[in-house]
Amino acid sequence: MAKARLIRIDGTSDIVEISSLDDAADIIKGYIEILFMKTSVMMIDEDARMTGKRPNEEATRMVIENGLKPRMAGWIAGDVIICDRNDFEKM
Repeated sequence: MAKARLIRIDGTSDIVEISSLDDAADIIKGYIEILFMKTSVMMIDEDARMTGKRPNEEATRMVIENGLKPRMAGWIAGDVIICDRNDFEKM
């Protein structure tokens, strides 16, 4: 089980425990897309923009700071989960 950070679209965050991608999908209420960053992994809802979820400013900022470009519209939408790469690989 990995401890991870849930970042909501309203800017609040909590620590959550996940043991699988299914756990992450249940928490963010969507299909998981993985973004590999320098030392962490961000799990996002791959359909968030298409289903009308609002932008997640904190997640978008983190992705850009890690040298990645948010796909298509240029921003990350919906709640996201971030965990350490080592913890992700153990799931």
